[in-house]
Amino acid sequence: MPSKPRLLTCFPVGSHSAFCGIVALPLTALTAGGGRAGDAPPRIPMLPQPPVIDGEMGAKEWSGSLHYKDFHETSFNASNTTIPEGLRTEVHCARTPSALCVAFRCFHGRKDQMVTAVTSHDGPVWEDDSVEVFLDAQDTQFSYYHFVINARGALYDASNNAPRRGDMTWDSGANSAGKILPDGYSVEISLALSALNLGLNEQHKIGLNFCRNVRYVVGRQSLFGDYHSPTTWKTFALSQTGPAHYPISTESIDWSPFSGMNDLTARFRNLARSSLRLSGQLVVEQGQEETVQKFNLGCGAHQTTEVRLPYKVTADALARIRLVLRNGKGEELLSLYRIVQPKQVATISVDTDVLLRGENPNVEVAFAIAQSSAQTYSLKFTVRTPEGTKLFETIVPSAPRMQLVYPLDLSALPSDTERIEIETTIADVTSGKQVFQGNTPLRVIDSPWANPE
Repeated sequence: MPSKPRLLTCFPVGSHSAFCGIVALPLTALTAGGGRAGDAPPRIPMLPQPPVIDGEMGAKEWSGSLHYKDFHETSFNASNTTIPEGLRTEVHCARTPSALCVAFRCFHGRKDQMVTAVTSHDGPVWEDDSVEVFLDAQDTQFSYYHFVINARGALYDASNNAPRRGDMTWDSGANSAGKILPDGYSVEISLALSALNLGLNEQHKIGLNFCRNVRYVVGRQSLFGDYHSPTTWKTFALSQTGPAHYPISTESIDWSPFSGMNDLTARFRNLARSSLRLSGQLVVEQGQEETVQKFNLGCGAHQTTEVRLPYKVTADALARIRLVLRNGKGEELLSLYRIVQPKQVATISVDTDVLLRGENPNVEVAFAIAQSSAQTYSLKFTVRTPEGTKLFETIVPSAPRMQLVYPLDLSALPSDTERIEIETTIADVTSGKQVFQGNTPLRVIDSPWANPE
């Protein structure tokens, strides 16, 4: 298998001698357009109208955008860096007042060999015929956002604090679409600028690279430099960034990985020289359910403010959490998205589904509590009829997580009871928050041995 081409470079060392050294630089790092130094960066143009993100790539929609087609092959098994005519790729890049927009046109001479298996969000889209966008939104040449979209529009997005260290819980809220065409496919994506923490970008520069994955020949095409190598990407000028346009930035955001009632805690930094009064929304989507919580946020000049917002999720589906901050004009200054698969804090089981009246009135309730949750809980057992009538209640003020089985005395049941439900409520003793609630049905029958004749 041929190796990636290398270059031999001669350069002076010291003041009186010259040295011919072998510099192991990937050829892709020195191709036209790659790297972060050089002439003034091209400006990302403003489109007169936002494009419709449907995969169609209307010619008028992308008129005036930056247009590139000089992709090169970076796969290690490639004999050269030239892209075959039947697999050429073109990309358009532009912006609107609120979004960065990218469109790919991918030609494919063997469309029957295309792979488009992934349909879920944040799935292994790179294993399909797909395109990738690498975005260094603060021009750090180290951290970046990563987007992969397959030919049918399925999206993977992640925030990388270092090369190849993606946080998949970060979500961009991006709108993407793909369309299969007779000679290949096209992809469009729109990225909300408010999701990119652009208040920290005072130089009005970003780094970008555009790539394509071809499964037919296991090809890896790149436009500027290499995959996951931000120092090799191209620098672009992006106007309307920094504190003047995005005066608030995110310092941290924390949320619980568990189901039940939780708190989302976020810390925001006012980057402006004057205080801010902002309105906010916390939106939680799970399945067909959506809850919206509104709040107001005040933040002094150059100060950090913390907001703590309660929310509830269940353990049966992915939850999408979105926090948005707007100024007095209603303009979106910051949007935070997170994708969470809530874990069950606890599971409970009762050692029987039938209670024999006249015998031992105790049942054992067993718990399995998540290792990373709190250490001490309060337990409440509420015994009800199937119709909801409360019969009695037992409270355990403090139970260590290590206590996995609790004996529940049901001797107080009325003598004519035939069916009951045991409602178990678990709360964190430290915070007082309810972390779990579940119901267990139980039948009650006369014991054949309790009153022998």
